[in-house]
Amino acid sequence: MPTVRDVMGIYFMVQSPGKCCEHITESVNKHLDSMKQEAEELEDEDFEQTVSAVQTNLQEKDKSIKEVFDRFWAKEFTTHKLTFDRQDKMCEIIKTIKKEEWQ
Repeated sequence: MPTVRDVMGIYFMVQSPGKCCEHITESVNKHLDSMKQEAEELEDEDFEQTVSAVQTNLQEKDKSIKEVFDRFWAKEFTTHKLTFDRQDKMCEIIKTIKKEEWQ
């Protein structure tokens, strides 16, 4: 996830050649509302599966030097953090997240 001043967050980049800003903003807000509702209705088993899938994704080894470079460039060099074991740390943090906190 991207960070701004060390605060985790999410961002959307939306472009439309035919819709105005108000329409795009309304569409994004509707999407966020539906995501919130899905999170609130998520069953415990589905939450655990999601956590497991995220951990599996984070633990996946890079398949090429380009993947290593892309990961380090996007998450380490551009943020000036140089936390090269970030994925391991994120896996440990994810293990501690409770469904109620995530919702």
